[in-house]
Amino acid sequence: MPNVIFLAFADENLDSLPALEEEYNRLRELLSPLDAREYIKLVPYGKTSQEQFFNTLNQYTGQLSILHFSGHASGEHIALSDGAGFTAGLATLLSQEPQFKLLVLNGCATRGHVTQMLAAGVPAVIATSAPVGDQQASYFSVAFYRALVNKKTILEAFTFARAELESRFKQSQPLEVRGLGFLDSEDPSDTLLWGLYTATDDPWDALHWRLPYYRDSGLSELLKQDIQQRVTNNQYIVRVLDRMCQVNKDITANYLVKYIDGQAHPVDPSNYLDAVIQNFPWVIGAQIVLLRQKLLARRDRLEQLLSTYFCSSQLLYFILLADCWEQKTRKHWTFEVSPSFAELPRSAAELKHTNFCGRLLALYQWMSQTDLPQGVSFFAPELAEYCVHLADPDHRLFKACQDLQQLYEQHAAGNKFSDWATVCERAEKALTYVLSEMAFLAAYHFLTVRNIFLENAHTKPLEYDLEMGKLNTLAASSLGIYQDASYRRKSNYTNSKSIVLTPSERDLQFALPLTPFLIDANTFLGEPLPYLFLFAYVEDDRYYYYSVNHDFYTAIEGGKGFDLIHTGLSKEDFMEGNNDSSMEEEDNWMDDDFLIADSSTLAAKTRIFTLLEEQHVRFRSDFTPYSKP
Repeated sequence: MPNVIFLAFADENLDSLPALEEEYNRLRELLSPLDAREYIKLVPYGKTSQEQFFNTLNQYTGQLSILHFSGHASGEHIALSDGAGFTAGLATLLSQEPQFKLLVLNGCATRGHVTQMLAAGVPAVIATSAPVGDQQASYFSVAFYRALVNKKTILEAFTFARAELESRFKQSQPLEVRGLGFLDSEDPSDTLLWGLYTATDDPWDALHWRLPYYRDSGLSELLKQDIQQRVTNNQYIVRVLDRMCQVNKDITANYLVKYIDGQAHPVDPSNYLDAVIQNFPWVIGAQIVLLRQKLLARRDRLEQLLSTYFCSSQLLYFILLADCWEQKTRKHWTFEVSPSFAELPRSAAELKHTNFCGRLLALYQWMSQTDLPQGVSFFAPELAEYCVHLADPDHRLFKACQDLQQLYEQHAAGNKFSDWATVCERAEKALTYVLSEMAFLAAYHFLTVRNIFLENAHTKPLEYDLEMGKLNTLAASSLGIYQDASYRRKSNYTNSKSIVLTPSERDLQFALPLTPFLIDANTFLGEPLPYLFLFAYVEDDRYYYYSVNHDFYTAIEGGKGFDLIHTGLSKEDFMEGNNDSSMEEEDNWMDDDFLIADSSTLAAKTRIFTLLEEQHVRFRSDFTPYSKP
C-alpha cells in the first residue's frame, strides 16, 4: 500500500506569504523523485481549499503517512485558501489512519493543536510555539525534507532542520527530551520555535520512522518468464534483478525493455546480466563481469563465485566501518578497549582468513548498543536490516553466508571437490541470496570525487564545482566526469580525492566518505580512467590495496604488478608495476662531482599515497582507547 504524503499549502490573504510558493516548489522537487520511483505517493496542493483538503483525506483513507500544512495558522485554527478555518474533526480523522506517522503544522503558534492531536493518537507532531517568520518557516521545512529524503529518521531530520535554522538565522536552543516526548523548551526567551512532539511512552517507532526506500513490486511477470526461458548462463545471478528493481524502478526502463514502433519488447538475454553489473557498485559489478567469463563448472568458476562473495562482504563491512568512524567523530564516542572489529588485517595470510560477514555483524551489534537510549542511526538503514537478517539463523541470508563461508574455508584448506557442477551451482544459488539482500545498493550512488573548485560569482551564493563521476559502470573504460554544471556545482561539498556513497548525487551534504578503505588510485595519479582498489592489510607501516578488476585470489596471491599496491609507492613504481620498490634514497655518488641532480627522477620518486597513510593513522588513533590524564 503506498505511503501518501499530502502537502496542503494555503495563503488566504493572497500572496501575504511570499516564501510559501518557494517552499511548496522545493518540497515538490525533493519528494517527486520518490514518487516517480513509487516509494511514496505525493499529493501536493498549492492553494488548498477546505473541500480539497477533506476530499483528499477521504480519497486516500488508509494510505496517509504524512500530512504537511504550511500557511497562516494559530493555536486554535488552520486557515485554508478559501478562508475556512478548522480544527474539529482532523484529530479524529488522522487517528483512524493505520499507517499515519507525522503531522507537520508549519504556521504560526500551532502548538495549541498538539495536545488534541496526541490525545487522539497521532504518533508525532511538528508545531511552533509562537509566530514564525515566513522565510524561517520555509527554510525549516525544506531542510527537514532534505534530510528525510536522504533516508534520515523523523528525529534526525528534525534535528538537522533545527541545526540548519540555527546556523542560518544565528539562533540557538538546546534540544530536550521531556515527559511527553521530544519537546521544545517552554522558556519564553527561546527564539528557535519548532518542536517535535510525541505522546507515546516509547517514542521509538514514531521518531525513528523513515520514508520507504523500496516498492512492493520488482520485475514484471513478463520479464520474470523471459529470464527463466531465455537466460541460460548465470541465471540465478540474473534473478537478483527482481530485488534491484524494487529499489530502483528506472532499471526496467533503462536496461530491460526496448521499444520497436512504440511497443515494448524484452531485450537480448545478455542485457539482463549487464543490468545487474551496471547497477551494483563497481566493486561488485567488476566481480560479476569476471563471473561471466568463467562459465565452465570447474575450479576457476568456483573461485570467482567465492571472490564475489568475499569482495562484496568486505565492501559492506567497510561501508559500516566508515559510518561508525564518522559517527564516532561527530558524537565523540570513546572506547575502553580497542574494538576487535576495527583491527585491520596485518598480512595477506590474515586477510585470507578474515570472515568479513562476522566482522560486519560484530560491528553492527556494537553500534546498536552505543548511543542509547535514543539508539544509533545508520547511514544506510538497509544495511542495518541486512545485519539483522545476517544474525537470524532462520533467515536465508544467514544460511547462504554460512554456506559460502564454509565453501571458502574448504577451498582455502585445499579441498578438492569431486563434482564441480554441483558445488558451483550450490555456490551460485547461495551467492544469489546474498546479492539479493545487497540489492539496496542499486539505490545509492558511488562517486569518485577528484578535485573541488570554488565558484564565487559576486552576484551568486558560493558554490563548489566538483570534478566527480559515477562508479557504477559496465566497464572501467571511461570515468564519465560530469560535464553538466547542474551536476557538478553544489552548495556543499565532500572530501576530495575520495570515493563517497550517497543516496542522492545532487545533495552531497549527506554523503559518506569511504576512503581510505576504498580508493580510486588514478585520482592520485591524475589519470582519466577509474582504477578501484579495496584495502587489504597493513604490514611494516605500509597499507596494501588489491585491485577489484581481478578476482581476489589473483590479486592477493600474485603479489606483484598492478593488482597489489601499497602506500610506499612512487608514481614511477606504480606505472611500472614495481610493487617491491624500496623508497630508500639511492647512493647518487656522482651528483657531488657533477653538482647536478636529476630533478625528474626526484619528482618521480615522490610517494603518491601519503594522504592515505595520514587517514589510516587518524583512523587507528580514533579507535584507540581514550586515556584520561
